[in-house]
Amino acid sequence: MALSKCSNRIVNPTKTAECVRKGALLLLFISMLAGTLQARQRDTLGVGGRTYFIENRGQWADTFLFKAQMHNAALFAEHNGFTVAVRQSSPKSTHPHGAHQHAHPAASQNMHAYKVTFKGCSPTPTISGQEADPYGGYDNYYYGHDPKRWVSRLPHYGAIYYSELYPGIGMDVRAAQNAIKTNFYVAPNADASAIVMRYEGAEKIYLSNGSLIVRTSIGELVEIEPYAYQDLDTGRCEVGARYRISGNEVRIVLDKYDHSLPLVIDPTLHFSTYTGSTADNWGTTATYDSQKNTYTAGLVFGTGYPVSIGAYDGTPSGNADIGIFKFDTSGSQRLYATYLGGSQADMPHSIYVNTLDELVLFGTTGSSDFPVTPDAYDTSFNGGTSLEFEGSSTIFYPNGSDIFVCRFSSDGTQLQASTYIGGSGNDGLNYHSSYNYRSGVILQGNDSLYYNYGDGARGELVTDDLNNVYVGSTTNSMNFPVTPGCIQPHTSSPQSG
Repeated sequence: MALSKCSNRIVNPTKTAECVRKGALLLLFISMLAGTLQARQRDTLGVGGRTYFIENRGQWADTFLFKAQMHNAALFAEHNGFTVAVRQSSPKSTHPHGAHQHAHPAASQNMHAYKVTFKGCSPTPTISGQEADPYGGYDNYYYGHDPKRWVSRLPHYGAIYYSELYPGIGMDVRAAQNAIKTNFYVAPNADASAIVMRYEGAEKIYLSNGSLIVRTSIGELVEIEPYAYQDLDTGRCEVGARYRISGNEVRIVLDKYDHSLPLVIDPTLHFSTYTGSTADNWGTTATYDSQKNTYTAGLVFGTGYPVSIGAYDGTPSGNADIGIFKFDTSGSQRLYATYLGGSQADMPHSIYVNTLDELVLFGTTGSSDFPVTPDAYDTSFNGGTSLEFEGSSTIFYPNGSDIFVCRFSSDGTQLQASTYIGGSGNDGLNYHSSYNYRSGVILQGNDSLYYNYGDGARGELVTDDLNNVYVGSTTNSMNFPVTPGCIQPHTSSPQSG
């Protein structure tokens, strides 16, 4: 069979590498508006810029199968395609506190979601994780009251594979540097023309100089002109490929090639990046264990599965979760991550590792469904008054706050103990709603306790040689639980420590 490009030209490996660099099918750049390109993501947790896939085993209520979180985007793998959600954040608000400034995610986050569905594909292809993290990294999830949703030791996968997406055609999606790389593997005599991608949720798709342009409400995404090849005995041979659009459907048109040999269509889904982070994260506390491994904890603001396609408001709505990350002694390798929280804001204040190398965590929660263990000191949320912490709608306690204390196993895979502690007022926060409306409180320190004590989320936790836990914090509850015979059984002021 005559080959349109291969009969008169063999592509050597060096040339092939050059071709791959110049373009690939589905090379997707998020070309944001000028303001978006200047936006910055915060990552004081030091999570790093590696992208990987996490399987959905029920820790997320949605029906997608795998998720990959990137800087300003997330990809959700489904049986018949994937959903992409991209974010454009407005500039963050900051307010100085002495020599410090507290930066918060913007109150408004414009987002756009679109779906790529493989028309006519198998309704239930086998989808599996591949290329597990060679360092053995994994994630743990403790969301809500129901222990059935607590899932641990989920591997980090470098790729996922769709087996028999179409007859004789498989597809893998893999994490690359700041990118998601997709490969279609067409078996001998399989029909590559069966691959049809249907775009839903985009404002418009069109061709420009061979590239596919996907227009969204927050910018245009460019999928570079297709690249395909076959490996012959004499070397790698490029096969001419191009897009063809019909309505909202995109096909790959190929020049003649040898159908008796495998064909690879080699695309890369590339997301532009802001910093080394995979999301907008704030670190609040850190510690180390007996082996000098490092732990950091803070607030995480990942991208959730979109409830609809097209443009939507992606403001976090106050439901920040807690992320805990363990790193090796060099600080370069993340060993595991643990995510913890309920349906409202949750914030870590202090972490400590006891003599058994178990991590103990203290913080505040506004979630009535915060994960607690059955034999906890207090399994019910006590609440208080509505509080928007430091004027940030992203850390919102609509029903007040309680203190929580948790203890994890040394590998993070078991929530061994977790309890609420609190009364009928707000507990654990050195902050009042009036601060949001009284000019100069934060700037000038009109409230000496708030100003001199650092900020509204201070507090400490330590353990002793017997692994008893000690917490120092604050309460606004007149009925805060105390033990008989304590030094001060009753509070003498609206706020006590």
